[in-house]
Amino acid sequence: MQRQISVITFGVADVTALALDVASESAVDAAMPRLALARCTVPRSAASSPHHGRRGYVADSYGHAPEIAWNPAQTVDNAGHVTFGA
Repeated sequence: MQRQISVITFGVADVTALALDVASESAVDAAMPRLALARCTVPRSAASSPHHGRRGYVADSYGHAPEIAWNPAQTVDNAGHVTFGA
């Protein structure tokens, strides 16, 4: 399974979003209970996103809540470069 961690920094007030990009819609669903077993909490269960993908959120013991996501319009090459709309 191809995994990619995306760090997106927005140009306002040091806002950073973390995401674990997975290879398929079903991989999002599979990751959520596995992360819950690893003592993460699930503040938002896996669900379809408004952009036709699938996403959910898990939080670690520090409260960091990365998105677990699959986006059908996104490709990740072997070097880890993300392309949207490909």
